[in-house]
Amino acid sequence: TLGEKFSWKPAAWWIVLSAALWAPADVLLDYLVPHFPSYTALLAWTALGGFFVSLVFFTIPGIRKRCRPKDFVWPLPTYFIFFLSVAIGIASYFPLVAALSHERVALTLVIANVQPLIVFLFEIACARFFSFYEKPDLRMKNLVPKGAALVFVVIGVWLLQ
Repeated sequence: TLGEKFSWKPAAWWIVLSAALWAPADVLLDYLVPHFPSYTALLAWTALGGFFVSLVFFTIPGIRKRCRPKDFVWPLPTYFIFFLSVAIGIASYFPLVAALSHERVALTLVIANVQPLIVFLFEIACARFFSFYEKPDLRMKNLVPKGAALVFVVIGVWLLQ
């Protein structure tokens, strides 16, 4: 039966919540684009806002207690990977905000949904070159739904144009 083959994993609820929170943030960001002299100025102010929001998080005792520097005793390469990840994440906002300055927010974010394909390809490359990355499952039963999802995303982008 379908119920035995398909299961809604707990992480799916977090993903739905994340998308539900991210959507209004991007719509508001799209509204702000014309009010700034350039998208890079908006990006700088957005990054600064993220810094201040982080400070607010540290005022919450439960979060502050779990974020003590002594809890982050990592080997040096792990610190490098962490800062590289953060830098790449911040850099990814440049093209997003630039796209928002040229196109409707719905189309911009639908196009961003090809990211799972890029992530999948990046996972394959990392697993090939770095032993600490787990190779993604490349069996046909896992590739077919991913391919179908990509087709739906492409159709969605075409319909929104």
